[in-house]
Amino acid sequence: MQVRSDPGAQAVDAGADATSDPAHSELSGSAPDAAQRQLSAVLESITDSFFAVDSEWRFTYVNRKAEELFGCGREELLGQVLWEKFPQTLDSRFGREYREAMERQEKRQFEAYSPVLGRWFEVHAYPASGALSVYIHDITERRRAEAALRETEHRYRSLIDNSMDAILLTAPDGSIAMANRASTTLLGYTESELRALGTKGLLDASDQQLELALAERRRTGRFRGELSMKRKGGARIPVELSSATFRDEQGAEWASLFIRDISERKAREAERERLLGELDSKQRWLQAVIEHVPVGVILVVPGEGVYVNHRTEELFGMKIERGAGSGQYAPRLRYPDGSPIPAEQMVSARVLRTGETILGTEFLIERPDGERRPMLGSAAPIRSSEGKIVGAVG
Repeated sequence: MQVRSDPGAQAVDAGADATSDPAHSELSGSAPDAAQRQLSAVLESITDSFFAVDSEWRFTYVNRKAEELFGCGREELLGQVLWEKFPQTLDSRFGREYREAMERQEKRQFEAYSPVLGRWFEVHAYPASGALSVYIHDITERRRAEAALRETEHRYRSLIDNSMDAILLTAPDGSIAMANRASTTLLGYTESELRALGTKGLLDASDQQLELALAERRRTGRFRGELSMKRKGGARIPVELSSATFRDEQGAEWASLFIRDISERKAREAERERLLGELDSKQRWLQAVIEHVPVGVILVVPGEGVYVNHRTEELFGMKIERGAGSGQYAPRLRYPDGSPIPAEQMVSARVLRTGETILGTEFLIERPDGERRPMLGSAAPIRSSEGKIVGAVG
């Protein structure tokens, strides 16, 4: 096919079906030059991208917006085969719809996403005898707005109806536009009282973390952390607060506040610290007792290593690192006849494996200087409050 040089006449070949897209009939060779120029001017002025191809899929017309869309000028496109110039189009939704329009000679209208351009388009494809005209309209912003609206509506509906956390919707001035049932339960106010009070009446101004939280939300648009809030009557409660700012479809700015009462968690943490303090005190007392008994003591805790007192180090004649493994001293343990004791037959290993208490086992310690000292050892399991073996002492 010969490509005509007049842009207004390059949309389709002569002989297009006059009942199809009007661009075909008026851009065909049968129309007067004036009409062709007029239609070409219209196609160049529209905001949609427009292109036309012939029966061999060669570009016959490309308007200015299509040049921008394709990223190249019409001089690079006219006469080129669509699938060769843009091979990624062949197996895409766009390519399938174009071919179906030509094969069935039926208008096709569809919306599709282009991963190459990263944008959504609404496409109208008009077939004619041996030609196809395509109008492409960028609907990316509309799609984004629709998705954002659906997401926002779903979020609020779901949160309000199902959330067990307190939720507040606030304006930039701190006024409260919405409060769910959980927030009224947590804070002790009715929703109308919360609306009248605003966030300034709920946040604890004496909390040193408050200004840091507000500054982070101003900087990043979101915040998550622990703060103190005031209930009706003035009582302070520790909360975990997550907040994010956003704009609705009208452009108005809002902030969401998700509030979770962590009073019980804080109480558990305080109790844990108290118990750890008591345990630390008891451990120090136990360590003092173990260090002063006149016999060697070895404490074996799987995953944590071994702990020994000074008398044990004196008996072995060597330094034993606390928290390291039993491999430091195990090779120096021997049966009374002098043969090495296998690791799995050591009394501590047997106790950990079987839970039995072993009394009065004879063995030898071979010290670094070669001296062998006869010993009498015992071992017993250490159990947790649930009865699980957590260690051995011998």
